[in-house]
Order: sequence, then structure tokens, then C-alpha cells
Amino acid sequence: MAEYEKKVREELKNNGCRFVRRGKGDHDIWYSPITHAARGYR
Repeated sequence: MAEYEKKVREELKNNGCRFVRRGKGDHDIWYSPITHAARGYR
């Protein structure tokens, strides 16, 4: 895993987001309590 991916995951978790599932390819789906939506991040 690239170093920036670790930083992005850490930042998402620190801001209250939670991992939902693996998406297509190398995308992960995260849920944001602020927007009440799940989005894909690479």
C-alpha cells in the first residue's frame, strides 16, 4: 500500500468515517456521518 493511502485512511477514520466495503478495482467505499453517504476512495 502506498504511503498516501495509509494517510488517507487515517484521515478518514479521524474524521468519523467508517469503512463499508471494497469497491471495484482498487477503490474502497467509506461512509461519512457528516454527509450520510457512502463514497468511493482510491
